[in-house]
Amino acid sequence: MKRRSRRRRTLWAVAAAVTLLVLTVILIGGTPQAAPPALGLPSATTITTGKPRDGTWAVGPGSVAGFRLSETTLGREGDVAGRTNQISGTATVTGDRITAAECILQLDAITVNGEPSKQFADSLNTADFPTATFTLTAPVDLAAGAAQAPGRLTLHGVTRAVRVTFTSRGSTATVEATGSVPIVLADWGIQPPRGYGSLGSLADHGVAEFYLHLTPA
Repeated sequence: MKRRSRRRRTLWAVAAAVTLLVLTVILIGGTPQAAPPALGLPSATTITTGKPRDGTWAVGPGSVAGFRLSETTLGREGDVAGRTNQISGTATVTGDRITAAECILQLDAITVNGEPSKQFADSLNTADFPTATFTLTAPVDLAAGAAQAPGRLTLHGVTRAVRVTFTSRGSTATVEATGSVPIVLADWGIQPPRGYGSLGSLADHGVAEFYLHLTPA
């Protein structure tokens, strides 16, 4: 009887452990979700000849920006990607160069892997810092196609100098630019989101990435 009782207790302990593991997997999201691919220039469907005219261009519909971090869950690696299309800003084109630009991103409108995330909202403290702002600090050459843009990025109440690696193309009707900048969370006073538990982890660094579609203002 005692041996049977011990066996029963062992089976209950194993069942409880399996149940706890399943619940943990559900709570932390199981295996990493499929994040959207890195932002880039979409395939051109039409060709408009000519170069961008001098003047002010505004960030328009179709623009997307956000972040990408690596995650590990139950030994499997994947990405977490935040996205928002609530972006505003302008750029000044002179000749073949962008001579001034500012872009404002609504962090409080970001969804993570397609869903709202309280964890990331708390981590970014979007209640106090609802936006991130990039300001160009030196002209960049549009004709080069690929280049680096020096600027200042204000995020989580901290402003730091950054260099954005980007690719662009332009015509008389549109200017498109896509790129990214490395982000180390500690540099901006950001704590990684909590709640990943002992079976998951989130990288303390990643990239901010964007695709901007500009039209004449």
